[in-house]
Amino acid sequence: MKIERDFYNRDALTVAEEVLGKTLVHITEEWITKGKIVEVEAYVGPKDRASHAYNNLYSERTKIQYGEVGYVYVYLIYGMHICMNIVVNKISMPEVLLLRSLEQLEGI
Repeated sequence: MKIERDFYNRDALTVAEEVLGKTLVHITEEWITKGKIVEVEAYVGPKDRASHAYNNLYSERTKIQYGEVGYVYVYLIYGMHICMNIVVNKISMPEVLLLRSLEQLEGI
């Protein structure tokens, strides 16, 4: 069952707890990959010193966090790690979830 966008329209801590155990699916013409979400980190925007949007920082890098919930964005950190975040809460409230770990279910 596909999660509707409204699921993400809540605070990061609530969504983080409830997204655990859900299956992330990626479908292309060549293959399907699936993984169970087993570890996440919640970043609560302006008040979270670890957040890219700490202190209401708005830049080219952070503007997606201020937009519509349910979007995923991928970025490179420390020049070597590829990370994936999900935008949560509401427009203008830059909260995100970092997907830290998936349990492989299908594909690679």
